[in-house]
Amino acid sequence: MASVRESIVAYARSVIGCRYSYIPSGGVEGESYNCSFLTTCAYRHAGLTIPRWQGHQNGDGSQSDWVYRHGHWTTDPSKLKPGDLVFFGTKRTNTTHVGIVSKAGTVPYIIDSTPSRGVAERLLPTGAGFVGGGWPMNALPDDSTEWGFPVEKTVTIR
Repeated sequence: MASVRESIVAYARSVIGCRYSYIPSGGVEGESYNCSFLTTCAYRHAGLTIPRWQGHQNGDGSQSDWVYRHGHWTTDPSKLKPGDLVFFGTKRTNTTHVGIVSKAGTVPYIIDSTPSRGVAERLLPTGAGFVGGGWPMNALPDDSTEWGFPVEKTVTIR
């Protein structure tokens, strides 16, 4: 059984090459994704529910606010782990983009969806508006294959 983090990254990798979506619902799963629809689908695939919007207007209900208020937030890229969410904007309370950490490191790799590339994997652009990120829940997943419950169980954080 894959770990929760592995399941999140595996889903994101499985849709690399899909086009960017401009439709208000965020996309059509398996075909097109905007940034927050990609993260929502990847987490849902791993049995977890996160807020749908990445955080344009920040506040309760945005992905970035949940990570900051209810999870484990960091501005140090070297502390990010696969499956963590990363946010971009002008500051933590004004984010405009989200991605998923796919590989940890001093400068991690992320998978995200942008109008110019669609869904793609790249180095985290730390100088291009990176404001922070992390795991969006108080309970951190065990980095092995167990998290204390089956991966199929849904944890809703609305």
